[in-house]
This record gives sequence, structure tokens and C-alpha cells, in this order.
Amino acid sequence: MIESNSTQTFLIKHLLIFIGGFLLIFGVIIFFFPQEKLINETEYQLTDALDSIVFSSIGAMLILVNLLYYRMIKNVSISQGQITIHEKEQNRTYLWTEVEELGRLRFFTPPIYVVRLKLTGEKILFVSESAQGKYARIDLPFLSIVIDSSEMGKEIKRIKSQYQI
Repeated sequence: MIESNSTQTFLIKHLLIFIGGFLLIFGVIIFFFPQEKLINETEYQLTDALDSIVFSSIGAMLILVNLLYYRMIKNVSISQGQITIHEKEQNRTYLWTEVEELGRLRFFTPPIYVVRLKLTGEKILFVSESAQGKYARIDLPFLSIVIDSSEMGKEIKRIKSQYQI
């Protein structure tokens, strides 16, 4: 069985709420304690309520996006015949014939895969098993291409072709 990287899963699961909380707190701080911001080389201006609203609203939006996707991000293990979803209470195991969709979210580093189950319609997001160096990223001016060459990526390609997912 190949298991997804638990460190990257933890970071992806909690990064948006951390950044959003930081921006929200920073917005409140600059509202009550205005800071100087540089207008040009010789002029400074104090931050105003608009700056505070912008930081706070971006932070709140990031927290809301995290709340939408937080429960979907899980650690998984895959093998040729089944996928196991690791949760705190128990592990759930599904055969590949019970999976409706298996794909990858393009343009994200590290590679993030999506599984949708037939019976419940539940979507599960998980990262590849590699920590670093098992995927290639090609940055173009308007596009970023990520190629997963890890063992999990190769196994997922085999599974997709074998089960026609």
C-alpha cells in the first residue's frame, strides 16, 4: 500500500486558516493602531479603515474557504484493489469499483488528487506520497503544469486505466 504524505496533508488542511487568521488579526490591529505606509519616496500616510477592511475581509474569505474544504482533505492509502481513508475514529476501506471519479486537481503543487465515491457522493482530496522531488513543475507566464512521477501517481494511472475510472 502506498500512503499519502501526512505532513503535506496537515499543511494543506491548516494553511488557509492560519493565513486567514493572521490577516484578520492584522486588519484589527491596524484599525486600532494605524501604521505609516509609504506613498512615494518622500511621503507617508497612516493606514485607514479601508486598509483594515481589506485585510480583514481577505482573512475572513480565506477562513471560509478553509471551512468549506477542511473536511474533504484526508490521508489515504491506495493499493491495486482498494483505497483506505484514514480518519481519527476509524479507517474506511472502499474497493475501486465503488469509486465514481478519480482525478487530479491541475496546477497545484504538490499534486492533489480527488476521489468521489459512488454510494455517498462524498469527495475526498489527498496529496501524493512524495515529500519533494517526485514531481516536476513547469511555470509558464499564464500557466503552471505539474507532472507527478511518484509511485502513487504511477499507481493511480494504472488504476484509472484498469478500472476505467
